[in-house]
Parts: sequence; C-alpha cells; structure tokens
Amino acid sequence: MAFHIPYGRNRFTGCYIDGSRAVFEGGGLTNNIWTAGFECCAGSGLEEVPHGIILRGDTIGPGLQIFSNSFQGGNLWHEPSSPGKVPTVQDCHISSNFGSDRGIRASKTLSQTGARQWNFDLCDQLAFPVIYSARFKVAPCSWRPTQM
Repeated sequence: MAFHIPYGRNRFTGCYIDGSRAVFEGGGLTNNIWTAGFECCAGSGLEEVPHGIILRGDTIGPGLQIFSNSFQGGNLWHEPSSPGKVPTVQDCHISSNFGSDRGIRASKTLSQTGARQWNFDLCDQLAFPVIYSARFKVAPCSWRPTQM
C-alpha cells in the first residue's frame, strides 16, 4: 500500500501511486482532497485486483474530494464492510479523473420509439451502488406539425 489515509483534513496534490493503492478508511473518508495524482504500472494479470484509490467503509463523506487525477490501469474502488452493504454517501466530489470510468455522477442517452418504460444501467459509471437523486430530460425524436 502506497498511502494509508485513516484521518481527515488532508490535501494530497500530485501524489504518485506506482502499481499500488491509496486506501482511505475510517475518518479518512471525510474531509480529504486527492487531486492531480497519478497511478500506473500495476503489472499484467492484475486487472481485477483493486489498485488505484480504494474507499474502504460504509460512510463516505462529507467533504471527500477526488478529482483531476490520472489513472493508467487502476481505478477508483469502493470496498464495503460486508458484501452487498450499500454505503451512505454525503457531500462528495468525485469527478474528472482521466482513465477512471467511475464517479458520483453518470449520464446516458437512450433513444426509443413507442416506449412506456426507459431502463438505464449506470453501474459501470458509478463509484457506489446507490442513486440518491435522478434528473432527466425528454426530447421528441421527431416533430410532425398538425394542420389547423
């Protein structure tokens, strides 16, 4: 483990994780900033072994910010205290991390005709398996004016 962060009120800028992990847990899941960091070089065969930034615990935030980092093989991972445990996430900013497809906001576009139901799978974009709020926009695919 390259970094172990068990406490809050830290700012990590430009840190380098070489084939390892930065583990945030306990109080480290609140009031910390990790920005402009770089992760790479975990080696072949480790694609499914979590490396990069690990958020270990069930209460994430408030004040955790992870943004503008570069992931070159690793990612952002959440490890709950027990399998299937859904975390409580409050007032976090996790976005704009190059090479990571996970954050706390997700968007999809769906085009359907004659539909009464719309299904979106956002799991591959979210760092946590929970959605607290959703916004959507509906736009017609085509416009046919009616005669008057």
